Amino acid sequence: METTLGYAVMRNARKYPHKRAIKCGDHSRTYQELDERSHRFALALRNLGLPKGDRVATLSLNSLELMEIYFAHLKLGLVTVPLNAWGTDRDVHYQISFTGCQTVIFQQEFQSRIEKVRPQLLKSRIGLVSVHPYFLAA
Repeated sequence: METTLGYAVMRNARKYPHKRAIKCGDHSRTYQELDERSHRFALALRNLGLPKGDRVATLSLNSLELMEIYFAHLKLGLVTVPLNAWGTDRDVHYQISFTGCQTVIFQQEFQSRIEKVRPQLLKSRIGLVSVHPYFLAA
């Protein structure tokens, strides 16, 4: 049986549910929390109709939520394209266009940057998904 990182999180959630899986600053997630939260986000992405193999850009600072999004992508077979959060608006637009992403997931902190490039993205029929900090909350 082939083991993927998405599967490894599910397996470790069963074997070590209360063991710490990830840590960022003073916050952490257990394997069970990581599995449940990434699964919840994966279901939301599936409901958007994203097919396996789709490229999905993420515009986010390093955070636990970013890791949950990445693991949701792994569970669905999506290709994650991390964008440079410190780049210019032009950089962000170029990275999205050049990589062939059909969807951009971004944290609310980047709402104004996305609004600036939104007209060009919508012309290319690129979907935008804002992730509220509490979206992934239990």
